[in-house]
Amino acid sequence: MQIRTYTQTFSIASLAFNKNSKWRLSDDRGNINAVIKDEVFLDKIEKNEIEFAKGDRLVCEVERIEDLSQEKISATYAILKVKEHIKSPKVIALPGFEKL
Repeated sequence: MQIRTYTQTFSIASLAFNKNSKWRLSDDRGNINAVIKDEVFLDKIEKNEIEFAKGDRLVCEVERIEDLSQEKISATYAILKVKEHIKSPKVIALPGFEKL
């Protein structure tokens, strides 16, 4: 087993409000499924102090655990800390311009 910790920015592909459910997060290489272990972040969600919108990104401290004992490498992911929640920029309609 190999454990690696690193910082990564992800887009939120799908989120889960159940503390034990996995979120699907996306980066430029693809998607991962990860459990959020950051209790402070989860508590803010529980108290409705954080709102999410399409295009939001999370800067996360990620723990990747690789299991090399099988014939293929399997990896599990956990978000240890959400360092930053980057809100999606809001689109403002300008007078005289139509939506495409």
